Amino acid sequence: MDDLWVRLLWGAWGMIFGTVLTGFAVLVSPVVTVVWLVLLMQSARTALGTGPDSAAVIGPDQAGDTAYAAYFSTQATVDLRELWAQWVERLIESRQSAMKALDRLWQGDVFKNNTWLTNETWRRLLGRPAFLAGWIGLVCGALLGAVCCAIVLGLTWAAMFAVTGGLRLTARLARTADWAQLRIRGIYLRCPHPWCFERITLPRYTCHACGIEHDDLRPGPLGALHRICTCGEPLPTLSMTGRHRLAASCHACRSELPTGLGTSRLVHIPLVGDTSAGKTTVLIAATICLDSMARAGAFELRFASARSSADFDAAALLLRSGTPVAATSTPVPSAFMFELRAAGAHRSRLPGRGGARGLIYLYDPMGESFASTDAVRTQRYLAHADGILLVVDPLAVLARGADLPAEYAPAVSAAQPAPGHPMAAYDRVIADLSVRGRRNSRRIPIAVAVSKSDVLRQVAEWGFPAPEGESAEIAAWLDATAGLGNLVRSLRKDFRDVTYWGLSAAADARLARPPRRGTAADPILWLLGRNGLRSEHLDRTR
Repeated sequence: MDDLWVRLLWGAWGMIFGTVLTGFAVLVSPVVTVVWLVLLMQSARTALGTGPDSAAVIGPDQAGDTAYAAYFSTQATVDLRELWAQWVERLIESRQSAMKALDRLWQGDVFKNNTWLTNETWRRLLGRPAFLAGWIGLVCGALLGAVCCAIVLGLTWAAMFAVTGGLRLTARLARTADWAQLRIRGIYLRCPHPWCFERITLPRYTCHACGIEHDDLRPGPLGALHRICTCGEPLPTLSMTGRHRLAASCHACRSELPTGLGTSRLVHIPLVGDTSAGKTTVLIAATICLDSMARAGAFELRFASARSSADFDAAALLLRSGTPVAATSTPVPSAFMFELRAAGAHRSRLPGRGGARGLIYLYDPMGESFASTDAVRTQRYLAHADGILLVVDPLAVLARGADLPAEYAPAVSAAQPAPGHPMAAYDRVIADLSVRGRRNSRRIPIAVAVSKSDVLRQVAEWGFPAPEGESAEIAAWLDATAGLGNLVRSLRKDFRDVTYWGLSAAADARLARPPRRGTAADPILWLLGRNGLRSEHLDRTR
């Protein structure tokens, strides 16, 4: 009987002790799991923070440019690696602390401070089962914590890679879309300066805050829609987000480029004509007329460079006062640049590849530039001409004729007839286009502007057509009266699309109201219409 009671007591004690130990193990397990998760959160806070132990930020030097690398390109991977490294380091430290605690349980040192338990043997008897329970709880907690942390880290990595992958894809799509919209709209970039004229893939853009230049300001590893400059200023990487508003320069010559380059269809129009044919007067008078139309709300006109605006203001002031404009003295000119854009209600009426705006490059070289074949070859812009404005001065032929009435001689002399035959400059330009390999040169529209028509109409015997005269009338007059039949026939043979205009540019420049049809602006508007910029104002067909 006594043995039975002893066994029952020991059994009860074993059940109680086992329950306590099991509870201890179960208690330790979630504690360890929580500790692992807390260590993970602390590691994330440290790695992604701004303290001395945070992940290194990849600066412009490591990115290989004048901007910070986008977070999705490299910084995200660096942060995740640093998070992993710091978490493993904290786990190793916590493992060492846990092993010390278990060792104290094994030795019974945990109970040394308990006055009621003085026997070392009893301390070890209590400590070693607690050690076993703690070890089981530690292992279970570590396994559970590892699973939980693996899930958290896995979801973090998956979310990070999904986001960074999406941003990389967005950058690629945005870069492709930026390239495609230029091609679809027929927009290409070219330097307007005579010492360059190189085609530009993308200009060098300058940060407006610090002045640092950025070579490849497009969506990519440095940013999808914006890029962070070294000064911390965000810079747009797309035209639709405002990239075209930044100051730009040419990669080849480092010269300043016109504002808005890359948002408008580029149209190159060289003016061809002999010395004193009136090219500069036609150019300035046409711009004055365009400016008058813009002020009346027909469209918007904006000069694309400070130099073009200053040159126009000075020359327009002279023309409006009746003073002749000084002839061009530059053998190879910089482009005279302005942007035309459909205004308000007319915006939707501009179909075609050019869209609702065009950036126009007008080239006005000195007449001597067409005096020899070698001089014409220096006019590199001719290879990119989208239209030609041929300025013809019939007085160069008529003023030397025997049938000029004496009473008109002073007026004709005051008009300063061109010294050379109009056919000479034309022949050299045609030969140059052939040498430059312009296979589609016949498709280039050409507007023939007969200058000084106010003087031509003064001589009644010449019978020059009225201002509203048709193109065919002017061509017939050049053939029959001015003795320029060879020029008319050559134009018909060399080009598919030719039209003739009789201009009194100096008179047009003095207009104080929006111009009517038959003014100096019409040839340029016609050329723009032939290049896809069409509307009721930008399409003056004849």
